[in-house]
Amino acid sequence: MNGSIPPRRAVIYGLAVVLSLYVLGRIASQEIERFVEGQNDFMALYAGARLVTEGDLYNYQQLQQTELSTTGYVSEAHGYIRPAFVAGAMWPLGQLPYRTALRVWQAASLAALVGFVWFWDPDRRLITALAVIVSLPVLLVLLKGQDTLFLLAAGAASLRLRMAKRPVAAGVVFSLCAAKVHLFLMTPLWLVAQKEWGVLKGLLCGGAALYAFSTAVAGWSWPAEMWREAMNPAFTPSPEGMINLHGAIIGLPLAGLWELLLAGGAAWAVWRLSNGGTFEVGLAVSLLAGLLASGSGTPRTVWQRRGTRRPPPPSGACGFRS
Repeated sequence: MNGSIPPRRAVIYGLAVVLSLYVLGRIASQEIERFVEGQNDFMALYAGARLVTEGDLYNYQQLQQTELSTTGYVSEAHGYIRPAFVAGAMWPLGQLPYRTALRVWQAASLAALVGFVWFWDPDRRLITALAVIVSLPVLLVLLKGQDTLFLLAAGAASLRLRMAKRPVAAGVVFSLCAAKVHLFLMTPLWLVAQKEWGVLKGLLCGGAALYAFSTAVAGWSWPAEMWREAMNPAFTPSPEGMINLHGAIIGLPLAGLWELLLAGGAAWAVWRLSNGGTFEVGLAVSLLAGLLASGSGTPRTVWQRRGTRRPPPPSGACGFRS
C-alpha cells in the first residue's frame, strides 16, 4: 500500500477529524494554562533531574521542596517513581531554568510523537498520523507533561528493527521502556512464548546497561528506595478509581489474594494468546495485561500553589489546594 486514501473515504475521515478536533479543543481549553505554565507531571521529572546528583532522588520531602522552589507549585501526589536512569538522562534539563526546560521537553515530546508515526507503519503513516491527531490519550499525555510518548517512539522503533531482522537491536531499544517498567510486566512472558530469543537477549543487555547507569547515578540502593517511594499512599489518593485489577477488587474480602489470582489469570492469557499467535496480538495482550496488573492508572491529581487558593476546577481537571 502507498498510504493513499480513496476520495470518498477521505471526506469521511476529514469530517471525523474536524469533529474530533473540536471535542479535543474543548477539553484542551481546560488545561491550556497549566500546560503553558508547566503545572503538570513534568514538575516531578524536572525535580528528579535536579536531585539525581544530590543523593535525594527518592526523598519525597526533598522533591516537594525542589518543586516549590523551582516552579512555585507543588503537588502532594508527586514523587519520583522512575528508575534512576531516567533522572540521569534528564540531568541536562535540570540545569536549565524551569520554563526553558519545559519548552525543550514539550518540543522533544512532539518529536517523539512524530518518531512514533514514522516508525509504526511506513505503509500507513497518514492513517497513523490521523489516529494520533484525534487521540484523547495522546492529547492528555502532552498536556500533562508526561513521558509516555517517548515509550511509544521506543516501542515503534523496536518493532521496526525486529521487522528488519535485527532482533538484538530491537531488544536494546525496547529496554528503554523500562522507564515505566510497571506497564511492561508481562512483556518478557510474551517474548518467551513467541520464542523471540534475539529480542530477549537485546532486552537483557539493554536492561543491564540501564541498571548499571542507574546505580552509577543513584547508588546501589536505588531499587529499594524507588519501591518505597512508589508505595507512598499520597500518590494514589483515590485507589478505588484506578483502572486496573487493584481498583476493581479494592474493599473485597481477601482483596490481596484476589488481586494475585487475577494477575495470574492475566499472565495465563498472555501466554495462551502469545504462544502460537501473531507477534502483534501477543504484544497488545501483554501491554493490556501489564496495565491491569500494575499499580498505576489513577486519573486524579491534586495541586497546591504557594500562598494562593483557587476553587476546584471542572471534573476531570487538576485543581489547586492548600
